[in-house]
Amino acid sequence: MIPNLEVLKLKIHAFVGKVQETSPEAFPQLKFLKFNELDIVNWTASRNHFPLLLCLQVFRCPYLREIPEDFHNICTFEWIELIRCSDAATNSARNIQKQQKSYGNECLEILLNP
Repeated sequence: MIPNLEVLKLKIHAFVGKVQETSPEAFPQLKFLKFNELDIVNWTASRNHFPLLLCLQVFRCPYLREIPEDFHNICTFEWIELIRCSDAATNSARNIQKQQKSYGNECLEILLNP
């Protein structure tokens, strides 16, 4: 657990494997999370792992199947940016945005760059 970490950028070879499982309550203060050129396919995480997350940036992770579904419950979200990611990941980000809007959060932006 890293209780005071607010920014985390995982870049090329930051971890090995196709599955990323986030430890429970590992990042209680994290506000910005970036994945950059990772081979990740499945990402297992929940809103409890990142309760204060504001921004998520996923750059060149073409195999990522989806943003964790439970992220639609992160009420602090301001934007999600996907650059050169799969259509499935893009669709999951849009679904998170739809859920956020249904909760009254009109501020969540989805930024896409194919």
